[in-house]
Amino acid sequence: PTLGTYDASGRGYPHHQILKKLAARPRQHNLAIALRETGRVERMLFIIEWLLDTDMQRRAQIGLNKGEAHHALKSARRIGRQGKSATVQQKANTSGSPD
Repeated sequence: PTLGTYDASGRGYPHHQILKKLAARPRQHNLAIALRETGRVERMLFIIEWLLDTDMQRRAQIGLNKGEAHHALKSARRIGRQGKSATVQQKANTSGSPD
């Protein structure tokens, strides 16, 4: 069992529910403060790793390019189902005149 996942009766809680309960408390709870600081440290370590690791940046860029290509393909297919080509649609959008 993971720390903070189960209550005294043994009932399990997803982590987001635990964080919601801590956030709802009227004053700052020590565990909430510790979790927030831990998150800040983890985020800073990731940023440092990101800045130093060009291979990670390259892999992320490849993933972004794949996502953009996927969305462009979906858009082209949608336009194709409407009976218009992408170039006609682009001309209509840039010129402001209807087809």
